[in-house]
Amino acid sequence: MSAVAAYLYMQEIQLTLLVAGTKLPFINFKLFARGLLYYFPLCSALSLLPFCFYLIRHKFKLVQYLIPYIIICIIVFFGIFPLGIELHENFSEFLSPIQKQLTPLSSGYFRTSDSHIDYYISTNPDGSSEILHISRPTNTNLATEISTKTVYQTLAANNGFSDPLIYDVFGSDNHLSFLKSSLRFLELKMKGAYHKGFWAFFGFMSIGFALSSVIGLRRVANWRLLNLINMLLSYFGIIVINVILYSYQFYETFPFLAGAKYWLPIVVNALIFLIFTTLGIFCAVSKVDPNRESD
Repeated sequence: MSAVAAYLYMQEIQLTLLVAGTKLPFINFKLFARGLLYYFPLCSALSLLPFCFYLIRHKFKLVQYLIPYIIICIIVFFGIFPLGIELHENFSEFLSPIQKQLTPLSSGYFRTSDSHIDYYISTNPDGSSEILHISRPTNTNLATEISTKTVYQTLAANNGFSDPLIYDVFGSDNHLSFLKSSLRFLELKMKGAYHKGFWAFFGFMSIGFALSSVIGLRRVANWRLLNLINMLLSYFGIIVINVILYSYQFYETFPFLAGAKYWLPIVVNALIFLIFTTLGIFCAVSKVDPNRESD
């Protein structure tokens, strides 16, 4: 999972440097290593879900899976996450923002916007481009104007992408960027808690207890697929709840809760942990595991 995340991170960065008509290298080891450092802790936490999914379908006694699961959760949230923070700080220079070098835009392509169409004729030695600039008709000006221009490419003009063609294909969808910004927000909160001391970090890691407790939902319903869906939605729902409870906007919307902003996420996570754990115990005592009906 970490290798896949690192590869996708590498390709995402390379796409911002890509210019139409050029090729991407299959692998950039430096970017791949950066991706591993970034995403290994997160993927370790996500790996709890496949562990739980596996238990839905296969036959194990309680002690056979619960003790290893508890050990894994402790290692992930109180071992791998602190280690990830230390590695990020020790390799901060390696993880610093990439200084992007603009590649001259290739000739022979149309690049469009709402107001005009540009055809790139050639590239000059100084990195500028000779273009055929065609303005689009508007309600106030129905005439189409055609002219030749010399333009210089900037990253700011294309939201960090070297080529507007690549941005139109890969950069216009903001759903992934919203997800990454939310996870980045929680990461910054975690690092802040880590540097405040053990108990502050332990309090923030109440999210780890809540996430770990989704295993209690594995036998709530008689239909295995429904249990899988419940666990999946609950896992990511806990992350969304924590993003909301740690955000400033939440306490601006509900100012009467402003005094509780330091302990409210901890209480909510503890409550989720208690509810899911109680459900798991109840189901283990009152229901026969469908995977062990033949025993």
